[in-house]
Amino acid sequence: MSRLAELRLLLNQASYAYYVLDRPVMSDEVYDRF
Repeated sequence: MSRLAELRLLLNQASYAYYVLDRPVMSDEVYDRF
């Protein structure tokens, strides 16, 4: 898996956890850095 694909997967998982589950897995600051 390419680095870009890994980052995309990570961000998609973080977005799902934040918006759907209402259980953030990383801080807003860390998410915004990506």
